[in-house]
Amino acid sequence: MNKKYLLSICIPTYNRDKYIVNLIENILKQSWFNNEEIEICITDNASTDNTENLIKDYQKKINNISYYKNSENLWMTANFLKAIENWNWEYCWIFWSDDIMTKDALSETLENIKKYKPWLILSDRFVFSEEKEIEKLNIDTNKKNIVLDWVIDFFNFIWNDNKINWAMNWNFFTFISIFCIKKDLYIENKEKFLKKYTKYNKLNYNYFNFALIVFFWNYNNKIIIIKKKFLVLARWWNHWWSFKSLEIFNDMYYMVNIFKKENNISFKCNVFFNHMLLWWFLPSVMWIIKHNNILKHLYPILMFIYNPLSKIVNKIFKLFS
Repeated sequence: MNKKYLLSICIPTYNRDKYIVNLIENILKQSWFNNEEIEICITDNASTDNTENLIKDYQKKINNISYYKNSENLWMTANFLKAIENWNWEYCWIFWSDDIMTKDALSETLENIKKYKPWLILSDRFVFSEEKEIEKLNIDTNKKNIVLDWVIDFFNFIWNDNKINWAMNWNFFTFISIFCIKKDLYIENKEKFLKKYTKYNKLNYNYFNFALIVFFWNYNNKIIIIKKKFLVLARWWNHWWSFKSLEIFNDMYYMVNIFKKENNISFKCNVFFNHMLLWWFLPSVMWIIKHNNILKHLYPILMFIYNPLSKIVNKIFKLFS
């Protein structure tokens, strides 16, 4: 921890020993990994499986792998906030332990860091529902690399791009492994936010809050959006944890409203954010119904209504584009 690396691949994990091995092997095969500017940092949320032994075996063979194990489970978001703040690096690429990198992802990330010295690098991603099935969810967010000079340019890009990829750009606020961030600016954003909104204490409980904190108050720092798909996202059934509670939606609604206020978001982007929130709210409600002993019998009927209704609502939002 004494050496400061240019880039750390920060991996928060909990009981995913069979997945984290795939990720580490995937990173080791990347060109540029042996470069002394790069480190793998694993923050283990008190796993009870074989994660610790596996990582210690890797440390015997590879110098630039760091490992820290929490003495108790801090919950998911607190653990990856700790992953961001616990290591001595300039840039952090946060990576879920069951995701993997695509070819040349690491080398291109480093090239963009050295060329632009950005505040943030974002990328597209593949999504799959089974080991060998690439879903139709995969989209192209843009046709070439985009270099934006400040955060308002980013919102304008979101709005304009929605004309092609309607509402799919919410991946910039939800898929953690697409974020490569500059540590000092992120910490500064977080401190400013908590100082101004002293009554809000839920940053450690809702990972969407982390994603929004990234965009607070960084008006004059470059944001790079990479055309290439830099990662393969985890299996679809891992996504449903995010819809387990309306409390998560309520936190997100609060954060987005602050976000729009602080950045003076235009009417058009308001439409985008309201649409984004709608599609968090509806699955949250459906999840609660499905898992409620009394209401679960209504779930098939509601799904019969929900699917066509969602298409109608989507078309209404498209009218604004």
